[in-house]
Amino acid sequence: MARKPSEIHAVDALERKGVQVDSYINKEILVPPDYLLLGNGSWAKIDFLVNYCGYRLVR
Repeated sequence: MARKPSEIHAVDALERKGVQVDSYINKEILVPPDYLLLGNGSWAKIDFLVNYCGYRLVR
């Protein structure tokens, strides 16, 4: 099952910021609780992945 282009772009952008994304097996986004480099755009990408693509946010 292939990922959608928007899902690929969101995952790649978050990985460039240093967020760990397990997109193949568990579909988890791992964000440390004291991580301050995420702005509104990054949180919007996380929101998209969680609400529309079935990912799970782990802090």
